[in-house]
Amino acid sequence: MSKFLNFHRKIKNRYGNQLYEVINKYNKKLNSIEMPEKFKGTFVEKWVTYWKDVYRDYLDVIKDSANEIKKSPWKGVALLSVFTSGTYLFTTNPDEKSYRDTVLSYSNELILVGPSIRNPNCLNHIKCLEQLYNEGTMKRFSFGLFSIMWADNYNKCVVYIKPYAILKPEYLTFYERIVDVGFCNKWWAIEKKMIDMDVNPDEWIDKE
Repeated sequence: MSKFLNFHRKIKNRYGNQLYEVINKYNKKLNSIEMPEKFKGTFVEKWVTYWKDVYRDYLDVIKDSANEIKKSPWKGVALLSVFTSGTYLFTTNPDEKSYRDTVLSYSNELILVGPSIRNPNCLNHIKCLEQLYNEGTMKRFSFGLFSIMWADNYNKCVVYIKPYAILKPEYLTFYERIVDVGFCNKWWAIEKKMIDMDVNPDEWIDKE
């Protein structure tokens, strides 16, 4: 128990004090900024004031986080974990080009697989994806931390020509249109479906 209390106190003093030092340092810098006389009362002064207020808001958030860490180091660790995880997912959220490249890559790999051992399910899946691309109905939607590829009813040309005749996908059945889910620089559905692309389950079935 004493070891835990010492660890608690160490984190509290070290990281809490460091955050306060950083906050005070940047607060002093922010307060030391003065506008030249020629810019006072102009748009420039309003613009600088706006960003100073935004900057102060962020400093207040950091200050609150420092208080939380001083009160409960484990809560600070949890907040830091959530922040770093969210940042990682945001920066590794795959785009539409990466999905198209993945489909083309697997399509090329399937061509190199012999017809006798080629998995028909994998082949049909790639054909369906290519058909969606050819029809212009393959769409991507980003949630920030992850993205989905989904099948729309119409392509952009039809929407432009007949904007009032378009039937939008229903929300309750939208999940049926989801083709793939991507995060951590990877599209997971196609990766899973293409694992056994060179395994034909019907290869050894006797044909009489």
